[in-house]
Amino acid sequence: MDARHLTFSEEFDIVFSNATLHRLSDHRPVLEGIERCLVKGGRVVLQMGGKGNADQIFNVLGVMLDNPRWRNYFDNFSFTYGFFDTTEYTQLLVDAGLVPVG
Repeated sequence: MDARHLTFSEEFDIVFSNATLHRLSDHRPVLEGIERCLVKGGRVVLQMGGKGNADQIFNVLGVMLDNPRWRNYFDNFSFTYGFFDTTEYTQLLVDAGLVPVG
């Protein structure tokens, strides 16, 4: 199921995601869906790349996209990654109705 369109409602004690969510740019619908699918007192454990993760690779990609020699190899390229710092992600969690710990 697409993480942005979770259809579960109060069905799980825990939601776990490992090395996946940073591949999505908009985490709001994911976190809202996670909040809906958890039973009262349920927990969520998320592991993903954070802000600054893979910066060197993305800087090289930016140079290639600006270079006419390579640009046409990236037609229709979409940067769909979402790397957030702790403050940004804490706010996303709170906005979704989740209580950050740790």
